[in-house]
Amino acid sequence: MKLDRIVKGGNVVTPAGSFVGDVGIAGEKIAALGADLEPGPGTDVIDATGHHVLPGVLDVHVHLELPFCGTVSADDYRTGTRAGARGGVTTVIDFAIPYAGESLGQAADNWLRKAEGKSLIDYTFHICITRWAEHQSQIKEMVDRGFTTFKEFMIYESEGWQSDDRALFGTLERMREYGTMLLVHAESARVLDELIARHHTPELMARYGARLHPMTRPNFVEAEAIQRAVQWCEATGGQLYIVHMSTAEGSDIVRAAQGRGVPVLAETCAQYLVLDDSVFEGEDGHLARLHVRNGDGVERVLDADACFVFIGAAPRTDWLAGVVMRDERGFILAGLDAKADGWPLPRDPYLLETSVPGVFVAGDVRSRSIKRVASAVGEGSMAVSLVHQYLSDT
Repeated sequence: MKLDRIVKGGNVVTPAGSFVGDVGIAGEKIAALGADLEPGPGTDVIDATGHHVLPGVLDVHVHLELPFCGTVSADDYRTGTRAGARGGVTTVIDFAIPYAGESLGQAADNWLRKAEGKSLIDYTFHICITRWAEHQSQIKEMVDRGFTTFKEFMIYESEGWQSDDRALFGTLERMREYGTMLLVHAESARVLDELIARHHTPELMARYGARLHPMTRPNFVEAEAIQRAVQWCEATGGQLYIVHMSTAEGSDIVRAAQGRGVPVLAETCAQYLVLDDSVFEGEDGHLARLHVRNGDGVERVLDADACFVFIGAAPRTDWLAGVVMRDERGFILAGLDAKADGWPLPRDPYLLETSVPGVFVAGDVRSRSIKRVASAVGEGSMAVSLVHQYLSDT
């Protein structure tokens, strides 16, 4: 077999364990593992002595060049995927969100244009359903095009993205029919809006500052919404995937549903595993616009036997949170008018380049070994071409 490249002498980490040896690459696929692979004429040899060699990471939740709250996220497909490649990410999945009045097909075309000629790594899209009455008849067309994951938001009415219970129920019925999967951003919109309205007064903003962010987002705002989404999942039999789950209560709901055989998966974020809500107490707390929770919740979300899986792992119903992702959505401080919060706040310290080391830190802090962390990576994308059953080949 002709090998185009050999990564030589590193600590090679696979789902089965790690060993000091070589990785042989032919084309875009890992073709051989061994103790002493022989290079042929023209084979590029990379000396990895003293380094870990991890499988490529599939980051299933990014927002590149996203119009949001009157601005656009800081990274486009060139800068974002360049950062991802430097951080070990070999595939990203963005969200194609229809602009006002657009079809699902137009949304997909818009995001394809954003990526074409810019992306340095592989990419595909989840298709966002924002107007159920119009979009429900377009789902099959998108499946036929190869897009087999969809998303609905339970919040963001002001952006025109919000889906109600009717939409969630109907989309999950379609997911069952087509063998596809619905991703849901689960927060109780009306309660969240009410808490923001109560707390974001000049007096309370002056008194509490950034601490108002967690005060207006207590755990039950997420947990109630997850419970409702899980109920519609159980009733319809459609595959459900909860995005960026951050609460212990939410993880308990998902765990219990999986125990009943409900087809639900969940992901969490790197920042939820290494930070808690104490970050809002500091002088720069206003820079931490994160849905981070208390330490007890972190430990329950990061249950080693139930949920600790890395970015891009294939869905398995015996894992509570099937994926640890990044939710790439960085904004320039001066450019974001966070209308709901009343402050111009950036998003997310964990960007594409730092997601892998960020989750490794989480694993190390909680006594997970490099083999445990990277073994989970290997479940997802040991070769660039391996993606889980719900993803298209785009």
